[in-house]
Amino acid sequence: MWPSQNNLQAVNAWLKSILNHDDEREVANWVRALTEFVSKKSRTQLLIGYLFSESELNALQAMSARLNAGEPLQHITGEAWFMGHRFSVNEHTLIPRPETEELVAEILERRPKAKSVLDIGTGSGCIAISLAAALSEANVVAFDVSQLALDVAKRNAAELGIPVSFLQKDILIDHPNERYDVIVSNPPYIPAAEREEMDDRVTAFEPAVALFTPNDDPLLFYRRISEIAMESLFQGGLLAFECHERYAESVAEMLLPMFSKVELKNDLQGKPRMVFAEWTV
Repeated sequence: MWPSQNNLQAVNAWLKSILNHDDEREVANWVRALTEFVSKKSRTQLLIGYLFSESELNALQAMSARLNAGEPLQHITGEAWFMGHRFSVNEHTLIPRPETEELVAEILERRPKAKSVLDIGTGSGCIAISLAAALSEANVVAFDVSQLALDVAKRNAAELGIPVSFLQKDILIDHPNERYDVIVSNPPYIPAAEREEMDDRVTAFEPAVALFTPNDDPLLFYRRISEIAMESLFQGGLLAFECHERYAESVAEMLLPMFSKVELKNDLQGKPRMVFAEWTV
């Protein structure tokens, strides 16, 4: 079944009829994203008499089938927006989330003149690249255990023209060789036992290595990175974590004996998701 006409109104109605999802707002977001992506036109341009070609309708139908099969929209389009920048994403990287934008904004507010930043577990590079874009004089370094993720991050930095040094490191084994004003991480923080509770769009399509921790040690990466931060932060440096809402308080409590100032902060949804700690001897 094809749309009755090739204009935006008819194509929108057709897409809504073939997309299988109970959330009407989510479907509306998908329809807008797909039509803009396939046509390479803005919403305004589409409204002014744009007619979709047969090849574009074929592409929309194929993408809708992938959405119905559970694949994330960002993997279908190959892109996600973060802090005003377009990032390439794929199955080797986490899809950037709005909560992580809040983490980056907080870092910029707390350390607007930082000269050196380390991002541990960079994935698509969205944190490191966004900080480097805002802190134009800073030396920004990013680690990830996955070379495939680093390939994506390097491509994003190159396409945006923003310099970041990307290094393959297993943070559970390796150690930074420099000191930094800011160390930031959105590490794996979901106990493997919670996998069954999660949306299939996440567990089936996003990298497990970036999501899950051992059931018996959900703070594994936080503890290790905190130990590293005590040796690798400059005096007055900032450690910034994104956390699982169930474990954010535990992360803050773990940091209290080690750092001079520890703050737990809620995200815009009122959930405890960020922890900040200052390093002073």
